[in-house]
Amino acid sequence: GAMASVDLDLQVSGMGTRPASEWPKAIREGVVALRSSCGDDPEFRRHAAFGVLEDVDLVRVLLARQGDVEKAVAMLKRALAWRSRRMPYWLLVDPASDFGKVFEVEFRAGKIQAAGHDRYGRGLLILDNGCENTKDDDTHMRLLAYSVEAARRSCLPGVDKICVAMNLENFSVRNSVPRRVLMETIEILTIVYPETLGTCILWQAPSYALAMLALAKPFLDPRTLQKFAFVSGDASPGSEADRQMVEVVGPDWREITGLGLPSKERCYSEYFRKEIACARGFEFEPYWKRRQRDDTARAKEAGGPPWRHLPRDSAIDPALWDGAYPGYWASSLPSRHRRKGSKAEAEAEFADTTSYTSEAAEVWASPRQSDSDGAFDGTPAPLKLGRSAMPLSLPRRIVGGLASIASASSTTSNLSGHGRTPGSGSSTLRVLGGAALLLSALLALDTTFAISLQESADDGGTTPSRGAVNLLAAFRLLTLLDIPLVSIGLGLLMHGDSVPGGCECLPPNRRCLNVPGALLLLRFFSMPEAIRTVARVTRHDPGDAAGSPPLPLVLVYLQSADALLSVTFALLWVWRLSNQVGRYARLPSDSDFCSP
Repeated sequence: GAMASVDLDLQVSGMGTRPASEWPKAIREGVVALRSSCGDDPEFRRHAAFGVLEDVDLVRVLLARQGDVEKAVAMLKRALAWRSRRMPYWLLVDPASDFGKVFEVEFRAGKIQAAGHDRYGRGLLILDNGCENTKDDDTHMRLLAYSVEAARRSCLPGVDKICVAMNLENFSVRNSVPRRVLMETIEILTIVYPETLGTCILWQAPSYALAMLALAKPFLDPRTLQKFAFVSGDASPGSEADRQMVEVVGPDWREITGLGLPSKERCYSEYFRKEIACARGFEFEPYWKRRQRDDTARAKEAGGPPWRHLPRDSAIDPALWDGAYPGYWASSLPSRHRRKGSKAEAEAEFADTTSYTSEAAEVWASPRQSDSDGAFDGTPAPLKLGRSAMPLSLPRRIVGGLASIASASSTTSNLSGHGRTPGSGSSTLRVLGGAALLLSALLALDTTFAISLQESADDGGTTPSRGAVNLLAAFRLLTLLDIPLVSIGLGLLMHGDSVPGGCECLPPNRRCLNVPGALLLLRFFSMPEAIRTVARVTRHDPGDAAGSPPLPLVLVYLQSADALLSVTFALLWVWRLSNQVGRYARLPSDSDFCSP
């Protein structure tokens, strides 16, 4: 629908753009309280040296927490912890550095762009996950943080909000982001850069997104809802979509955002494993040169990089830093004990100082959603699977049992590889696969039992007792629990990152796709009897040879759906594993908790 007029105070120029003398007394006192609470914190001093904790930045934090100083302190410490991990102070002053080479590839498809400013002077950030060209989620998060900062720097004087345009016309389950990436994206946009979003344009969003928004409207703050604009349908000149874009971005919105224009370039996508069209209207060479030019100007204005006044041991905490781009940091920060040597030696010396491990990375797989439950010490919450993490609603007893099993398995497995961490649903997926395997085994037992009864009746044997018939019916009802379990598993497979094979605890020479393979074998073993049951009910057979009562038609349909879901689950699992064999590390065979 039509978007209301842009609120200049809410969506263009916030309180931080005004002189400090015009701030409310409560805000001025809140800034003083924040500095007194966090100013002596080593993390605060570390990042203040990079120029990111000015009074206007603290005002943003206070506004994001409605002036509540205690909550603002918790939020600020959480943002500082993220900054200590990612160290998002990269600028393209040297395109030949390790940082420059990685981002040159990331920029190639135009999936995230800082594209100038709109009619209100707000920096523009363009997002298009339909043209994803790489697989490294950690690099995607760094690119997002870099681009948000670049968009903020593109704001004209007196403006401190940005306009985000998300192109969703090619959005699908195939290119939807994993939960871990989604959670860190929310972390970046709401915790690290609070009160930064002015308007979010959802371009050509699918119809179900509109339906979800309609359901969520009663629970959303009207100020937050006002920042979203759904633009869909015909965008030709004079259309409703064109009118919305003109009002929000400006009359030259097509040239600025690229939306509504055809793709001009193509590139190879490692993600889709084929050549894809780049973002609409995007041209790599001009954008790459503009980023270098803008970053060089920013570095000159900010006095770095290189930051000659910041020694390495005070600028970076090796225990928290994720170790990205050691070459960039080696050339950007002086060593306290400088020595002559090659650039490679300096980079190796710098890289050796980091002690960041994959265990530390697991902490960030599921960032905390709220700090309202108590004080926050700046350390991210460890990865836990609680009831809130379950994607579908299940009875409390089932959810609690699955959560406890998954939490136990997540603490006894180290499943990282190539600097990546498993998706937050990996432990849950392992539990769901095991549960589906158990229920499939029961279904195979049910099939064996049914066939035995029928053969006994055909041979003139004794008629089975009523108890045996009831036991057979109970088995068939129990196996229907497989439907919600496998449905959840399918959702995790489609949205998850790395997928466990269910054989990490086996020695290397015995590892195989045992869980999905067994699931397929048991399902195919049960399939003939399921087909016979469907055929019997379809021709309205009053009962089988064993004398059991006829099955209701709806039960047969549920069993058929159960079988199809389970087979799809197993096949998709096998396919994902075969395509991620190089990205998923296995446990060592001499593990203390996984002896063969």
